[in-house]
Amino acid sequence: MRAVIFVNGIIPNHQAMRRWVREGDDLIAADGGAHHAIAMGLRPRVIVGDLDSVSPELAKELSSQGVELEKYPVAKDKTDLELALERAIRDGAQEIILLGALGGRLDQSLANVLLMANRDWPVTIKLIDAAESANGIVTEIATVIHGGETMTLEAAIGSVVSLLPLSAEVTGITYTGLLYPLNKATIALGSTRAVSNEVTSFPATVSIETGIALMIQALDGGDHQKTPLIEWTIQPARQSDIPLLQKTFPQGGIEKHPERFGRQQQGLVTYLIAWQGNEPVGHGLVKWQRPTNDPVAPLLQQPCPDLEDLFVVEELRSQGIGTQILRAAEEMAGKRGFHQLGLSADVEENDRARKLYKRLGYDDPGFAPFTERYEYVDQAGQAHVWEGLCIYLIKRID
Repeated sequence: MRAVIFVNGIIPNHQAMRRWVREGDDLIAADGGAHHAIAMGLRPRVIVGDLDSVSPELAKELSSQGVELEKYPVAKDKTDLELALERAIRDGAQEIILLGALGGRLDQSLANVLLMANRDWPVTIKLIDAAESANGIVTEIATVIHGGETMTLEAAIGSVVSLLPLSAEVTGITYTGLLYPLNKATIALGSTRAVSNEVTSFPATVSIETGIALMIQALDGGDHQKTPLIEWTIQPARQSDIPLLQKTFPQGGIEKHPERFGRQQQGLVTYLIAWQGNEPVGHGLVKWQRPTNDPVAPLLQQPCPDLEDLFVVEELRSQGIGTQILRAAEEMAGKRGFHQLGLSADVEENDRARKLYKRLGYDDPGFAPFTERYEYVDQAGQAHVWEGLCIYLIKRID
């Protein structure tokens, strides 16, 4: 079970933070954090604290609706957040998300951050903060890492990450997948050496041998903040997946998925599916053989598989899922002996996708733009035609 604790800090954009709450989360308010929950259209299961910052009117109203009030004296040895964390763990939480833990009083903000490190909590705690910037909403995830642990970063490629020592020193710091590498480095408390690194590839990891550190991952603007990032798996479609794929991805009609699986069985394509737990969240089709009418085929100097229909569900875009599908396709192509992978990019639309391709090493070889046309029948039996002007991009995968 995952718990979300609403803290009585400052949340400038409740809509951005609301997207981090999943269905089924256990909602707990640390005193005045109840106001944030209400502002997001949510109702906490319990309010924990001395109840000096939640308005008496709201406390009374929520209590009448069945919300539990776990009240403590004002003169106490723990903050409302610490008490709320203890309550969440007693109730069975295996992961805890903190919303609204920063802003307002500096002492409270610092105490909330240090609280994550000053006890050996038996669960993972993530502090989420979101603020407006020139590039939109910037969301940051702060998580504590202890000696002997390895953390797989959740940020998308291009995102900024920082490590801040919370003990006198942190030793054995080793990075993978980051722009500025470290290998068994030692960094002292107060050093800024590990501030502002950048994710360059997946999986990106951070490991330390001794000490305690705070890992901060900045998810720059876009749709990063829509939902917490978790691990995804990329694997070829299975026949048993087809009904769920038809339900989740109705675009292109109900015959699209069985048709692609059939071609996969013939060795003509690989239909890669991205999974978040038991839910499909994206897909991409790798074509190992090009049709005779492919406009790019005559221009290629060596064999080049084609990746088409790269798609990620809207609420999870800009979180690295598309990148992982691309990486999986590149790895498969390399294992099959290919030295490049290509894809089409719409000239007039999807500027975000073209920027992603460029950042990942997909270059324009100078082929003339061409028109792509795609016909399909939707679930209602309605015929559709998509047509667009495209450019072709190729990446070397030696």
